[in-house]
Amino acid sequence: MGNQYYKTNYPLKKMQELYEQGYTQQEVADIFKVSQKHLSFLFSSSGYISRKPMNRNQVGINNPNWKGNNICYHQFHRRVEKKRGKPKRCSKCGKTPYFSCQWANIKGNYQDIYDYTRLCKKCHKNFDEWKLKQPKIVLWIVLNFMS
Repeated sequence: MGNQYYKTNYPLKKMQELYEQGYTQQEVADIFKVSQKHLSFLFSSSGYISRKPMNRNQVGINNPNWKGNNICYHQFHRRVEKKRGKPKRCSKCGKTPYFSCQWANIKGNYQDIYDYTRLCKKCHKNFDEWKLKQPKIVLWIVLNFMS
């Protein structure tokens, strides 16, 4: 007597038909109450060649792990680096210490990837110290009208 939980006679032709109609392996597996891994095994053991997996757009908002603007300080900088590349030259002093150039936020709008400038570590430190010493109104005038 066979195991009642181990079904050996799956309707393989029906599974293949659904798959050829455009269903994914996961959808076919859900219909027949088997795992996708087992369905893939059934296809390969019967000699059926599955279609090539499609590349999905997983960038930005299409990614299920996308957090929008609800991310930490470091992640904003990584987002800028991904979109605009690694900074290679300091925009203030002109030096090219590639390994020590960083993206520095200018006006405090971390969500805007164009609100960043390339600065070497020394200029970045000086810029941040200067921003902290300025009264808010002076800082706003300088950053909005003189940059």
